[in-house]
Amino acid sequence: MSNPETGGAFAADRRTLLAGGAAAALFTPGLALAASGDLPAIRKAAEAGYAASVKRIQDWIALPSIAAENRDMDKGLST
Repeated sequence: MSNPETGGAFAADRRTLLAGGAAAALFTPGLALAASGDLPAIRKAAEAGYAASVKRIQDWIALPSIAAENRDMDKGLST
């Protein structure tokens, strides 16, 4: 909230402080859940499909399709 009496500086009143505290309390459990994941298993799965993912992106880039010009749309959709 901007307070004209303090030259436009932020002035926290009770309502703003309570709203900020409530928001922080809502997001705290999400942080705990995010930190408790099985990161090594996720990393292993991502690394297993890395080469195929890179190849798929390279193939997609090699075949430009432009929808506005209806250029190679059939080929672009099939990749």
